[in-house]
Amino acid sequence: MLALRACAWFLARRTGLTLLTLWGLASLVFLMIKLMPGDEAQMAAGADASAAQVEAVRERLGLDAPAVMQYLGFLGRLLHGDLGTSTVTLQPVLSDLARVLPATLELVVIAMALNLLVAIPAGIVAAYRQNGVFDMTGRVTAIMLGGMPAFWLALVLQYVLGSVWRVVPISGQQSYGMSSPVVTGAPTPSITSCCRRRCSPRCSPRRSSAPCASCCSACFGRTSSSRCAPRARAPGTC
Repeated sequence: MLALRACAWFLARRTGLTLLTLWGLASLVFLMIKLMPGDEAQMAAGADASAAQVEAVRERLGLDAPAVMQYLGFLGRLLHGDLGTSTVTLQPVLSDLARVLPATLELVVIAMALNLLVAIPAGIVAAYRQNGVFDMTGRVTAIMLGGMPAFWLALVLQYVLGSVWRVVPISGQQSYGMSSPVVTGAPTPSITSCCRRRCSPRCSPRRSSAPCASCCSACFGRTSSSRCAPRARAPGTC
């Protein structure tokens, strides 16, 4: 019984702290928006908008209301899952987030998998051979990498792995020379393997070629599942 009470109290406390943190972040975002220089309505309407258009946008967004009412409305919309409309894409923010969320999840999952694959075996070996060569090397390496600025280390890794060794692309999700349509937001392994098996031999992940691009686009364009179906092939095509 005491264990259940302790567990319930722990969950309640963590839930309360999480809600308090989210409320603080939302309040900080609202405050930063209000402290930004410039007119919010003018920024939302565009630089070439007329005075009447700016006022219409101000009334539509509720920017003519008192700051307290704007803050309460901001929190209410957040509670209902309404993050507003992007001033860049003119689309709902949730739609923009849903479009890039698969790529973000892909990056997070792969990074965590690599982290666990390297950290767990290294920690076991270092603990088994405590104060040994591997243990001391791991400590020094961890201290050195931890002391480096993350942005600087990322730029160095981008240059070495992307430009020099060409192991991974500097930007984007796909390998060099590969081009496939975005369906779910996260490319599957069958995309690259399909092109390598059925497209031109010159279609290499390290080299881009026009035959490869045309072959892949034709291959992916014929099927809604974005996979090269062997039964869907026609003579002279992928």
